[in-house]
Amino acid sequence: MSKISKEELVQACLTELTAYLRKGSAINQSVLAEALQFDESNITDLNRLLDIHFALSPRVNQYLERLPQEIRRVSTTTVAVEQKRRGSIQGAIDWGRTTEARTATGLEDRTLYVTRTQETSYATKQNLVLKSLLQHLNTIVRHDISELDPSRREPTWSEGEITLYRRLLETNVHLNRIPTVPLEEVTPRMVDAARKSRKYLYYKAASLVDLRQKIQDRSVDDTAFRAILEQTLAAPDVETLFELFCTFRMIRWLQATFPDLSLRHIKSKREPLVHFQGVDMEVDVYHDSKGTLTLHEPVYSNRVEPHSAYLRQQIRAREVHAELLEHKTPRSLFSGRPDLVVEIYNRTGESRKLQTVLLGEAKHTASRSTLSGGVLELMEYLMHARDSDRYLIENPSVNVLGFVFSDNDVQIQSHPLVTHLNVDALTSWP
Repeated sequence: MSKISKEELVQACLTELTAYLRKGSAINQSVLAEALQFDESNITDLNRLLDIHFALSPRVNQYLERLPQEIRRVSTTTVAVEQKRRGSIQGAIDWGRTTEARTATGLEDRTLYVTRTQETSYATKQNLVLKSLLQHLNTIVRHDISELDPSRREPTWSEGEITLYRRLLETNVHLNRIPTVPLEEVTPRMVDAARKSRKYLYYKAASLVDLRQKIQDRSVDDTAFRAILEQTLAAPDVETLFELFCTFRMIRWLQATFPDLSLRHIKSKREPLVHFQGVDMEVDVYHDSKGTLTLHEPVYSNRVEPHSAYLRQQIRAREVHAELLEHKTPRSLFSGRPDLVVEIYNRTGESRKLQTVLLGEAKHTASRSTLSGGVLELMEYLMHARDSDRYLIENPSVNVLGFVFSDNDVQIQSHPLVTHLNVDALTSWP
C-alpha cells in the first residue's frame, strides 16, 4: 500500500508551487500547464487552465444556480437623449441648445428645435461587469469545458446546464440590451460599483471578477486563489502528481546543494521547468522530457550493427511493419522520455559544457514488480542517452547518475549508477 495519498501530494505540490509563483516567471508555466492538464486536452497555457478551473469552481457554481432568478432584477438608469428635430417636437425643448443650433444656421430655420427625452439605459457599470463575466464564462465553456469528459465538468456544466446557460444568454431581453465589454477591459471603477451594490447579482459578480483577476495575477496569498490552484493540482492522476512531487524535491535539493545559483526567469515554452544560473555553472531541470539529450535509436544507424540473429529479427519486424502501414521509416528500436532530467553545465563566458546529467523515473507504487519496471526503464535511459552522437555512459567527461523514486520500502542492490529514494528519503531532503 502506498504511503502518500493523492491529497498529501496535492498539498506538498501546492506548497512548492506557490513558492515558485511568488517569484514570477521562475517556473516554466507552459510546462506546468501541460503536466496539469485534463486528460488529452493539450493545454499548455496556465492562464487558460486556471480559467477552466475558475469556471468549474464551487463559487461559480453557486452563482449560476441563482442566476436565472437574480437576472430578473437587472438595474437600469435613465439618460437624457438630445435630438435635433424640424417641425415635429418630441420631448422637452432645450431652448438654450435650440438657440445655439439656430444661430449656427444663420437664424434662417425657425422650425429647428433641440429636444431632450428620457430613455432607459442598461449601460451601467454594474451591468457591464455582469455581462463581461457571463460572456467570459460562455467563452470558456464553448472552447474548453464542453469538450471535457462529463465526469470532469459536472454538476456545474452538465449538457443540460450548458444548454440552459446558452439559452439564457441568447434570449434574455435584459442581457441583450447590455453592451458587451471584454473582461480584460473592465475597469476597477466598474468592479467597485458592482461590489457596492446591494443586489446579489452584482456584488457576487464583482467578487468573481476579483477572483479571476487574482488568478491572473497569481495572488498566492489569497485563500480563494489557493483553492483554485489546489483544484487544478487535484485534476491530474496520482502518478503525474508523484512525478511533480519528486521533481520539486529534486529542485529543492539542487538549491541546497548549489546555494550560489539563482533561479532565472523562463521566457520560452520550450525551455526547462526551472533554470538556475551562477557565475560558472548552469542547471536545467526538465519534467517528462528528454531535455537536450537524444533518447532514440533508429533502425538505420551506424550504432546499430545487426551481428546477432535476435537484432536482425527485430529490425526485420520493424521493416515489415513499416511496409504494411506505408510508413516512410521503420519504428525505432528504442525511444524514451524520463520523468526527470537534470543537466548541469560548466559555464565560461557565453559558452557552456555539459558536466553532469541526472535522470529520474518515478513510480507511485508499493508493488515490487512495478518498481522493477521503473528500474529497467531508468537503466535503458542511462544506457541510451546521448549528447550529440556519443553515449553519455561512455563519455568520461560527463557524470551520469540515475534516480528511481518510489513509494515503498522495497530495497534494491546498491549500484554506482542508480540511487533508490522512497518518500521518506525524499521528504527528508532539504
